[in-house]
Amino acid sequence: MKTQIDRNKRIKPNPYIICGIIVFLCFYVFFLIKGTDTCVIFHDQLDSEVIYYILRSQNIGTLFQTRFPEFMCGKADVSVASFGTLLFYLLMSPINAFISNMFFVRIVAFCALFALLKDFKVNDIISFMVSIMYAFLPIYSVYGLNSMGIPLVWLGIRKLSGYEDLMKSYILIGIYGLFSSLVVSGFYILPLMIVYIIGFSVCKKNVPKSINIKKTVLALSVAVIELLIIYVLSSANIIRSVLGENGFISHKVDYKLTPEPFFYNFKDLLLNGQYHAVSLHSQILCVFCVTIFGGIVIHLFNKEKEEKCIKDIRCICIIAAFIVLIALFHGLFKSKIGVDLRSSFFKNSPIIGMQFDRLYWLYPTLWYVLWGILLSVVYKMFISKRIIKVILIIIFWLIPAKGIITDSDITMNIVDSMKNGAYSSKSWSNGFCQEEFDRIDRYIGKEKSTYKVVSVGIHPSVALYNGFYTLDGYSNNYDVEYKYEFGNIINKELEKKPEIYSYFWGWGNRCYAFSADIGKDITNYNLQNVNLQNPIELKYDFDKLKLMGGEYIISSVKISNDEVNLEKELLSDNRKIYLYSIK
Repeated sequence: MKTQIDRNKRIKPNPYIICGIIVFLCFYVFFLIKGTDTCVIFHDQLDSEVIYYILRSQNIGTLFQTRFPEFMCGKADVSVASFGTLLFYLLMSPINAFISNMFFVRIVAFCALFALLKDFKVNDIISFMVSIMYAFLPIYSVYGLNSMGIPLVWLGIRKLSGYEDLMKSYILIGIYGLFSSLVVSGFYILPLMIVYIIGFSVCKKNVPKSINIKKTVLALSVAVIELLIIYVLSSANIIRSVLGENGFISHKVDYKLTPEPFFYNFKDLLLNGQYHAVSLHSQILCVFCVTIFGGIVIHLFNKEKEEKCIKDIRCICIIAAFIVLIALFHGLFKSKIGVDLRSSFFKNSPIIGMQFDRLYWLYPTLWYVLWGILLSVVYKMFISKRIIKVILIIIFWLIPAKGIITDSDITMNIVDSMKNGAYSSKSWSNGFCQEEFDRIDRYIGKEKSTYKVVSVGIHPSVALYNGFYTLDGYSNNYDVEYKYEFGNIINKELEKKPEIYSYFWGWGNRCYAFSADIGKDITNYNLQNVNLQNPIELKYDFDKLKLMGGEYIISSVKISNDEVNLEKELLSDNRKIYLYSIK
């Protein structure tokens, strides 16, 4: 009878978890109603990853196909950052898939971080307060659980280390593997897990006697194998590329690395984080400093309180040290030392462009676990009176929370709806210009597969989203010969501006029809470049462009070249789009 009662207690749903899920489901419904008016971060989402999901999920038969004739003439491998996210794009329209994936990531992130903090003995209220802010971050949801799902792996490893909830732990790690990527996070998650297993085996003194070390090491090793198998299956094309067996030499072998100042990158990451794995932790750093100062005072005058949370203090020190080490590694990786080492070891290899410093994708989880434990320490250690403790906790939570709520994309969409489209220029519909491109399609009047287009001052993803076949595109793995073929067309235009010349020839992921007048920074939120009063002249080799199949140019500015004819002007309140045919 007692066992049955204990079991019922264990499976009783946590009211804080239920409350958090309800909150995000309400936001999910709000976003679905908003639909294509949803305000979205365009960079590295609508200009690339969303298109990859759409291309890969056009039908089940092409789910494992990675090259498509409509994208750079089929000369590029289309990889996705989260294989599991394809499911949403298979079942829904692109905008609904995007929104559904966004809130799937947020709900998983909230639940996982809450459970992880609970495993660190942080009380329910603090765990809820921190986890809700974690899931409120303005995330790049197209990357799935690569960053926001780290608590799943961390929690799974902690459970396996105690040799408990084995099946649950494998499920957590399996979910992370399906919704993450080998090249985005797997290449450092797997080694970290292996290092942890080695450390667990060696440091036997710190392992409780009740735990069978051999069985636990085996359980942890199974988790590593499970994650590795998932990555091998979902990233087979990337592995073939690294091994040189995918049919072409990647343009990455042509990367030209440029050293950057060590201290600047170290300081910037430590203080501000990285935008792909946004953590908005600068205010958490303030809370950390205040808590540490308070802890030193208590250490000097009241050691009894310090002993109550000695384990928490150790965790804080370890996490803080790891945060600093990641920033140090990032600074070294970008510095001359890192560039020289990479150039020596990976010369003429696609691995030369690998961002091994992506350990910073751990930052959101590390900072928010740190925040949760800090608040727990404040509650346990600082002051005796309960009301003062509560006030102090609220203040230490509100300081970072204010900035998180202000910068969240959820808040931006709420404000947009309340103020009748205050951020409408950043909407999905405004970014993909569907109405204008439908008019272009009707004007041309030919099957899209019979001709190809390039875009000037507009991301090629817009044309791709609207079904056009493009010569240009954003790809992190395409044929180096294609890069030179396309580069020779635009080279004289690139030579007019050293910045875009080195951007294309030294990096080249954006294989765009660049204009020296517009520059390399393009936004689809306002296609009309207000600084360009006169038509631009493009120094392109239009004959070669025609030979590649290019028949039309879709531009955000007027073009004065004699080699092109203006076919159509599409004018609206906030932008202009011009359609040119190549003579």
